[in-house]
Amino acid sequence: MQLPVWFSIVLLISSAALAAGPEPIQFCDQDFPTDVTEVWCIGKPVRDLTPLKGLTKLKTLLMENTQVRDLSPLESLPNLRELNLENAPVKDLRPLAGLENLKALVLSGTQVKDLRPLLGLSKLEDLYLNNTLVSDLTPLRGIRTLKELSLEGTRVTDLTPIAKLTNLFLLNLDHTQVKDLTVLTGFANIEELSFEVTPVRDLTPIKGCSNLVSLYMRNTQVKDLTPLHGLAGLERVALTKAQVGAEQMEALLKAQPEVKVFERTW
Repeated sequence: MQLPVWFSIVLLISSAALAAGPEPIQFCDQDFPTDVTEVWCIGKPVRDLTPLKGLTKLKTLLMENTQVRDLSPLESLPNLRELNLENAPVKDLRPLAGLENLKALVLSGTQVKDLRPLLGLSKLEDLYLNNTLVSDLTPLRGIRTLKELSLEGTRVTDLTPIAKLTNLFLLNLDHTQVKDLTVLTGFANIEELSFEVTPVRDLTPIKGCSNLVSLYMRNTQVKDLTPLHGLAGLERVALTKAQVGAEQMEALLKAQPEVKVFERTW
């Protein structure tokens, strides 16, 4: 029998029968085993998530490049920990407000603007908002569990709301209009920081980022690399040669001989 392609998904079932190593199983109908823990549906023309209702053991749901708009069926998935909706036409995050076990959320390429439904997600660790309509980070200020935050291509200009998110070890600000990095002064845990193609000028605030390993700042307004001289853990820096000049480059490498500098000439 030809099964409908519109809900062709890959499931990983965690059960005693598959304890030796679960095999991906192709499901094209709406009869989901109750012990499903992972659902993958990448690049399929799926619109309706109703068949997932009641799958209380579901932990991972990957819905990249689908046509999903309505997330209300996810309200009944209390154990969901990882949700990827990249490039889906999602706008409304309200159905996610009660998913208290959610740890990783990818919304890149969606139409999301309002982050207020995320206020109560106290276990959230990874949040990717690349190329969304987000401009206000205020709803995130209390989510101190966040470790990875990616804001590339968003409308964010003010980092003040995330001033207390000092557990972050990855922050991506590429292609935003962020100018001021002052809030990062106390971010001792951050290991990877990127603010390429931004109007950032001053690196002074990151002098206290003692665990910084990777810094990406090509095509910015930065000209003084002196604040990087005391960052003992720094391993790699990406910048545009023309922005700082040879003297600054030489001084950095003298102070930090182990640092690898990746350049662009434009």
